[in-house]
Amino acid sequence: MIIAVDIGNSLVKLALIGDDRTPKSRLSLETEVRKTPDEYISLILYSKFGRQLSELAPQGAILSSVVSPLTPVFALVLERLLKRPPLIVGPGIRSGVPLHVEHPLEVGSDLVSAASGAILRGRLPAFIADFGTANKYIFVSRDGAFEGVAIAPGLRSGATSLKERTSSLPEASLALPSSPLGKNTFDSLNAGLLYGVAHAARGFLKDYAELAKEPLTPYLTGGNARFVKPLLDEFTYEPDLLMEGLYRIYRKNEVE
Repeated sequence: MIIAVDIGNSLVKLALIGDDRTPKSRLSLETEVRKTPDEYISLILYSKFGRQLSELAPQGAILSSVVSPLTPVFALVLERLLKRPPLIVGPGIRSGVPLHVEHPLEVGSDLVSAASGAILRGRLPAFIADFGTANKYIFVSRDGAFEGVAIAPGLRSGATSLKERTSSLPEASLALPSSPLGKNTFDSLNAGLLYGVAHAARGFLKDYAELAKEPLTPYLTGGNARFVKPLLDEFTYEPDLLMEGLYRIYRKNEVE
């Protein structure tokens, strides 16, 4: 049993993962860079996750972070909880994901971890539509290499931007309308956002398959994926893809 932690721009997600790769317990906390390690430890221990943490006694932890100020904070949190430092996805760690890009050090640990999850699934080459704070469209080759990514504004940031930059539009609720053709303001906003990213996902899938010259296995993941899931039936919905990828990376670096 290990703790996998994914620090994103909106949420910090923690999961207890066993050898079957299925999270036994989850906890999501708001990403707040001003919180101290003690504050985060209190939030963890006084939760259901904290109680299961005591019961299951994980032997180690792995951390992925795209919020650099919180990386040392959670490294300390995990070291205090487990009495040993966590593995941190980044330079020097064996990810098992070759990075076929111009500047490998610029590839976020979240992208590496998601690609690792697709590799663990074993159905390569793969396409990952990861809808979080940003929308990420990832290509993993048949050989299990990260070949690149397209990054776009996320659903919630798009909704907020429309509201803030227009004088008369409300903020979209992200409720899926029955048709892409809106007949009122709210349906029109939601249709533009949700059907828009669904079309983008299919478009990138088609583009990457043409680059690969073969079909790709499409995965759908990320915190906002649930809003688009009904529109992407051909995608395999894997909400724990990144966490499973972290588990795979941990095992590749495990030291007895």
